[in-house]
Amino acid sequence: MVGTYNLWLVLLSVLVACAAAYTALSLVKHAISKPKRIIWIAGGALVLGSGIWSMHFIGMLALSLPIPLSFDITTTIISWLLAVIASGFAFWFAFATPNPKKINISRWLVSGLILNIGILSMHYVGMAAMPLLPAISYNPLLVAVSILVGFVGACTTLWFFSRMHPSITPITDQESVKRTASLLIGLAISALHYSAMATANIPIDAICQITAFSIPADQLALPIGIAVIVLMGFILLTTLVSANISVWRMLLVLGVVEFVVMYLIKSTGLNDTNYAAATALDILLLVLFMAPIFWQLSRNSMALIAEKERSQTTLASIGDAVIVVNALGKTEFLNPLAEEMLGMTLDRCKGLAINDICKLVASDTRKPIENPVFKVLREGFTVELSSHVLLVRPDGREYPIEDSASPILNAKQEVSGVVMVFRDITHRLQQEEQLHNTEELWQLALEANNDGLVDWEVQTDRAWFSARYHQMYGYEDGELANDHSEWSEKVHPEDRERVFAHLKDALSGAIANYDIEYRLRCKNGDWKWINSRCKVTSRDAQGYPLRMVGTHKDIDQQKKHEQELLLAASVFEKNSESIIISCPPDNE
Repeated sequence: MVGTYNLWLVLLSVLVACAAAYTALSLVKHAISKPKRIIWIAGGALVLGSGIWSMHFIGMLALSLPIPLSFDITTTIISWLLAVIASGFAFWFAFATPNPKKINISRWLVSGLILNIGILSMHYVGMAAMPLLPAISYNPLLVAVSILVGFVGACTTLWFFSRMHPSITPITDQESVKRTASLLIGLAISALHYSAMATANIPIDAICQITAFSIPADQLALPIGIAVIVLMGFILLTTLVSANISVWRMLLVLGVVEFVVMYLIKSTGLNDTNYAAATALDILLLVLFMAPIFWQLSRNSMALIAEKERSQTTLASIGDAVIVVNALGKTEFLNPLAEEMLGMTLDRCKGLAINDICKLVASDTRKPIENPVFKVLREGFTVELSSHVLLVRPDGREYPIEDSASPILNAKQEVSGVVMVFRDITHRLQQEEQLHNTEELWQLALEANNDGLVDWEVQTDRAWFSARYHQMYGYEDGELANDHSEWSEKVHPEDRERVFAHLKDALSGAIANYDIEYRLRCKNGDWKWINSRCKVTSRDAQGYPLRMVGTHKDIDQQKKHEQELLLAASVFEKNSESIIISCPPDNE
C-alpha cells in the first residue's frame, strides 16, 4: 500500500525535533550541579524524549493512507517511555564521563549504539501500535540502512551533548553551538524516522483493527498537539530563565505554536462550523502563551534601565575622567570630571566623534597620536598610553594625562563600544620634577663627599648603585645588576654574621640607623674597608620596610693606618730596651 505525505506536517515534525534538541541542550548546563543533577537529567530526558516521540507521531500523521488508522494506547505509551529512557541515557552520558575533555571512543560508540537501539525501539514499537492485518513487513536492507542512519545520528547527539560542558565550550560560545547542534540533531532524528518509515511494506489489503484500547489517528492530533505545546513551553521556560530572549527564538516558538493551534482547531472541525469562535480561540491561546514573554521583556527592560542608571552613577562618582563611545567612535557619555577637563557638557558632546572633542599629541614632539579608542575598536583589547601625552581641548588648553581605553563587549563578545579613562597628571609631574632635582642635588653632594649611594627596594630586593659606588669597587658604571645580592654576596665571611645581624635590627626598627664598618670584595678580588650608613625611609601600614637608602664611605686607607699604629704600639710594649727616634737633617 502506497501513501502520501503532508509536507507541512513533515516540516512541523522536523521543527519539533530541532526544538526538542535545543531545549535539551539548554538544560544540559544545569546538570553540572551534583545535588540537582538527577532532576535536570530527568527534565532533559522528558523534554528530548517527548520531542522525539512527538516528532515520530507527527510524521505518522503526515502519512496519508487509503484506510483509516488507529493506535493502541498502551503500545503508544510504551513507545513514549522508550524515547524518554533513551534520552535520559544521552544526558547521563554527557555528565557521567570522568574527563569530559577527552571522550573514550569505544565508550562513545557503545553508548551511541545503545541510544540508537532505544530510539529505533520507540519507532518500531510506535509502528506496532497500528494493529494492521495483515501485519506490516520490513525490507531487511532498508532496515540496516535505517540502523546505520540512526547510529550516526545517536553518536552525533551524544557528541554535542558532551561538548556543551562548560569546561569544553565557554558560556559565551554555547548559544551558537546550541543552534548548530539542535539543527543537526533534529535533522539526524528526522532522518532516522523517515528512513525507518521507508522500510515498512504495508499490504495493499491491510485493514486497521479497532479495539477498546485504541484511538483513531485523527483524535491522536490532540495529545500530540498538547505535547508539542508543552515542549514549546519548556523552550519558553529556558528562555525566561536565561533572560536571553532573541527575536529568532520568539518567532520560531510563535510560529510552531500557531501551526499546532491551527491544526488542533481544524481537527476539531470548529474552523468549519464557527470561524469567528475558532479565530477568537486561536488569538486567546496565543495571547496566553506569549504573555509570559512580554512580561519578562518588561522586567528585563526595567532591569536594564536600572542597571544603566547605576553604571552612570558609578562612573560619575569615580575620581578619573570617563568618556564612553559607541562602536562608531561617537561620544555617548561623559562624567563630570571629563566635562571639566574638556570644557564641554555632555549635551554638547553627545553624538560627536571622539577626535572632535579631544585631540592627543606627544608631549615631546607635539605630533598628533592616535586616540586609543580606535585601536580598541579594531583589536578588541585594552590599550594604555604612556605619561608623555597631552590632551588638547577645543579651546587650546592642554593637560598632561595618563590614558587607557577598554572594550565594551556585548553578549556575542563583539566590541559594542569603548570606555576611555584618563586623569590629569600635572601635579604628579611637578612633584616628580622636584624629587628628581632633589635627588640630583643629593647625589652631587654625596659624590662631592666621595661616597657611594645605595637605594634598596626591600620587598622586591631590587637595588640601585650610584656611579661612585661602582668606581669604589673597580666596576664600570652600570656593570652591577640591579639586585641586592650584588652587595650581600660580597661581604667578607668574617664580617658577615655581624653585618647581617646589624642589618636585621635596622630593618625591624630595633635601631634607628644602620652604621657599621666591614670589608667588601672588589672586582679584582681585594677586600676594601668601608663605613656603611643606611636608614629605612619608608614602611607599609604594618610597619614592614619598603625602602632603605644609604652610603658607602671608603675607609680602607684609614683602616690600614690604624693597623700600622696598632703594630707600632705593640712593638713599643714588647721591647724592654730604649728606642730612639730621630729625624734626619733636611740636607740629608
